[in-house]
Amino acid sequence: CDTGFGGYLNLEDQDIFVQEPIQGNGKAFSFFSTGDPITFFGQQYTGMHITDDGFVVFDLDVNYTGSVENPQFIPDLDKPSNIAAMLWNDMKIVYDKDLNHGVSAATVGSNVMIVEYDNVRKIDNATDYYDIEIVMTRTVDNSHGSYEIVFAYENLNGSLVGPFTIGVENAAGDNAEVFINRASAENIISDGFMICFDAVQ
Repeated sequence: CDTGFGGYLNLEDQDIFVQEPIQGNGKAFSFFSTGDPITFFGQQYTGMHITDDGFVVFDLDVNYTGSVENPQFIPDLDKPSNIAAMLWNDMKIVYDKDLNHGVSAATVGSNVMIVEYDNVRKIDNATDYYDIEIVMTRTVDNSHGSYEIVFAYENLNGSLVGPFTIGVENAAGDNAEVFINRASAENIISDGFMICFDAVQ
């Protein structure tokens, strides 16, 4: 299991820095809306939305409703649905240009998309902050060792007791692949840890 870049890819090292408009609480931001569609649970979507609560969502208008800040047990028929949750918890994005805190994004070729959160913080505790990353391909590759979604972690500072949810869930909310289900991530994830999801078509 790997991102394809030998572990966590720090975009700052590639001269890709956090984006000023991406900050706040209770918000979602559009990424990758040009290019080929993104395949997720067998459906195709134009782009994705990243949220301040540690998950990305597809088809925002339909699926980004309900108590988005509260990590659910998944699958769950209640919204939000159609998500890839890297570290779902009630958090906020704080932008700091000088410290490179915030969110950055990149593409590699036409198929690979990367979103990196630098020092995303728990809403109720500014000393709990984390670097989390999703690396995703637009298309499904059934060859051995090819993963369509990879979560990667670095600079995990503060409590991981949570509860957190880590996993992916479809649009109907009736199918999910779960790593941590509204539980503690302490002594489970750590700096350099990666989780890979393999789509099948």
